[in-house]
Amino acid sequence: TFPLFFRMTRSDADKDSVLAIRSAKGEVVAARISRISANEIGLITQKGHEVQLRFADITEVSLRPKGA
Repeated sequence: TFPLFFRMTRSDADKDSVLAIRSAKGEVVAARISRISANEIGLITQKGHEVQLRFADITEVSLRPKGA
């Protein structure tokens, strides 16, 4: 499922899903993964902001519908 979130544009079938990531800082709902490194991941939120999260801080990753 993760490769879908690296694309700039997604197909109609999967564009209505988002990644919900819980971390020590709270929950981030991401529309896209902007970058990834050995220690952290960059996410573009539904509002268009970029957020960096360290992998060590992530506690849960789930796929859910955009409106939920």
